[in-house]
Amino acid sequence: MEHVKNEWFDKAHHKKLKQMSWVVDGEIPSAKNTLRFSSSGHPYYKYNAVRKYKQDFALQTPVEYKLNLTCPVMVMTTIFMKDKRKDAHNLQAVIFDALEMAGVIYNDRQIVKWGGAAEIDGENPRV
Repeated sequence: MEHVKNEWFDKAHHKKLKQMSWVVDGEIPSAKNTLRFSSSGHPYYKYNAVRKYKQDFALQTPVEYKLNLTCPVMVMTTIFMKDKRKDAHNLQAVIFDALEMAGVIYNDRQIVKWGGAAEIDGENPRV
């Protein structure tokens, strides 16, 4: 479940923000060894699975969380995987990119603290 737990003061919106928490259904595809760079230097993913997951993540993100925050962010996640074949650390990077694509944060470089856990749930993979 994507328990994106954030507590910070957002200077751009002049308000103190508290915790955000929501569940994103679906298995996170591994992005390891799929990131490529175009001739102009822009990153892109070789496989469509990562792109599709980010789109699904954005669709499942509550509208009220799409603040395009520009302040430092702390992210805590619990990833429920089908099995232990994937590296949770690499999956975390996909989640960070998805937060950016969903419009929750402006850039994933704003994530200054992160942590979480990886669990196995073969019937219901989710973040």
